[in-house]
Amino acid sequence: DDNDGVNDSDELLVGTDPLDPETTDGTPDGSLDSDNDGISNGDESDETLAVATDVAPTDGNPDITFADTDGDGIANDVDTDDDNDGVNDADELLVGTDPLDPETTDGTPDGSLDFDGDGISNGDESDETLAVATDVAPTDGNPDITF
Repeated sequence: DDNDGVNDSDELLVGTDPLDPETTDGTPDGSLDSDNDGISNGDESDETLAVATDVAPTDGNPDITFADTDGDGIANDVDTDDDNDGVNDADELLVGTDPLDPETTDGTPDGSLDFDGDGISNGDESDETLAVATDVAPTDGNPDITF
């Protein structure tokens, strides 16, 4: 209805106003990226359809609200390694690397870093399948990726 490039159903899904082309003043709703996947709402939404949509998904589910940074088919909100770099997201937050970027430092995969300097890479120390901070080596129960 507001001609901002995002269909009204998608706007309702992501919380923007389908009657206001700039729900946040100064930023067109079509320029927003509600799921933080690097693709604008306008590019993800088919404004000619009345139903929630996305021009990319193959599963039939609108993914204007479904962020899947690494493209593995698992939504970031349940994926334990959003960027598929071999380090679980909880460990990345502990050591200060970006859980949505497999190379926080360009050219060096986060899993290859050795944040604690113990000679074991972050990728080898982290169990990427767990949502909690972890280390595959400790016997004391404390994650030692940061020590």
